[in-house]
Amino acid sequence: MSRRLHYWILFADLVWILAAMTLSYAIRYRWDGFGLGVEHAFYTEYLLIAALAVAIWSVLYTIIKLDGFSGGWSLPSILSQVLIGVVLLMATILSAAFMSRQYYSRLILLYFSAFLLLGFIAIRCLMRFYVVSRSRNGSLRRVVILGNGRIAHELADKIARHPELMKNVVGFVYSSGVEVGASAVHSAVSMLAPATNTVGLVDRLKSEKIDEIIVVHPKSSVTELQKLIQSARAAQIAVSLVPQWYELYVSRAKFHDVEGLPLLSLEERSPNLALLAAKRVTDLVLAGIFLVLSLPILAIATVCLLASGQRPFRSDLRCGLDGKPFAMLRLNIDRDAGNLTGIRAWLARLSLTELPQLWNVVIGNMTLVGPRPEPPERVKHYSDWQRQRLKMKPGLTGLAQVHGLREQHPSDEKARFDLQYILSWSPFLDLSLLLQTLWTVAVRVWGPAQSSIEDDTQQLQHGNVLMAEVVNADRTHAGAD
Repeated sequence: MSRRLHYWILFADLVWILAAMTLSYAIRYRWDGFGLGVEHAFYTEYLLIAALAVAIWSVLYTIIKLDGFSGGWSLPSILSQVLIGVVLLMATILSAAFMSRQYYSRLILLYFSAFLLLGFIAIRCLMRFYVVSRSRNGSLRRVVILGNGRIAHELADKIARHPELMKNVVGFVYSSGVEVGASAVHSAVSMLAPATNTVGLVDRLKSEKIDEIIVVHPKSSVTELQKLIQSARAAQIAVSLVPQWYELYVSRAKFHDVEGLPLLSLEERSPNLALLAAKRVTDLVLAGIFLVLSLPILAIATVCLLASGQRPFRSDLRCGLDGKPFAMLRLNIDRDAGNLTGIRAWLARLSLTELPQLWNVVIGNMTLVGPRPEPPERVKHYSDWQRQRLKMKPGLTGLAQVHGLREQHPSDEKARFDLQYILSWSPFLDLSLLLQTLWTVAVRVWGPAQSSIEDDTQQLQHGNVLMAEVVNADRTHAGAD
């Protein structure tokens, strides 16, 4: 389903490029003969531009994954990705026109870019509507996950963000001796009667009309797992496996089939020095511009804080690249205080208290986009898995932040997004996250005022899947990760 959807979206995009150029030309010349008159350019000349756009978009679509579903369905993410893609497309077309010294109507190109942006977004929304409609018609595969630890819950969250997978996680299979971890994400759980053996478990799964079971790093023995997998497959229940070494997050995994023997290779991703240099230059330019633009806000905040007898700025000790400590700047306003009013409340609500960190970006302690830095008290308790997030310079915003996670959230929740960012980092992703951050701030401006903790709790409860039921299995044949 996901692969077919990927190609169908690309096909629809390419058809829309031709339609958008035709529509733009028709509006510009008021449907007047499509270039038959001598007073304007021929329609065929603009078809050549459309053909060039088709080739460029095909390359961009493949390289930076513009289908809208690859990173999990999110409207802000799709808006930012499509916008950046259209900007790159039009910049390439204008460069080609300049190099060839060919004149094209600027109004047609303006119409063309606007139609592309609106059409591409509409195509992705229609595709999602199609996927959701199929889900409502009973096409979803009912899935349970063998395990009840962090990785199991992370997998459930990821499946929930990918409707094109056509999977619905209805619960977890775990050892009867392991407690269910109730959290804001998975709070709606109810116990079902435990099974007494492997056959009983499979019969129970069949009675619940389960289509697939996903094995996520369980602690049960290989023999027990083999019995469960064989019984499930015999009952026509599909089985999927998450590799045991999944925690090697910043290694890109590739699957190979060696004469029927599955081989999973882990390849370390070495940073591209040229791209890192470009990221540093971009940080200096954009941070310098943002810092100048934010001076009026910082000046007003400074005056207000000095008038109330407070220091306008404070520095907090944070761990940066490779765990090296540095002083992170911010306005001297407690964002979690419940009695904030006036300009302080607005500064805290819009996270403008973090504007002084633009100076940290300029001097090189931080970057615009990256994992948010945490204090040494937290870092010293990092697991080896979490410590991998220190491989990249900390950022002013990041993937975890656009998903609603902030300082008070547990480090392991933020680490999974940060490691995903490190693994898939690119300049395009940085631009996309910056636009999504602006979207998040805009939502806070127009949304109802509430405390940051309440805001984060609601985002966790509504932005993630709630488990409807949990299947409990006896310790002799299933375990938890």
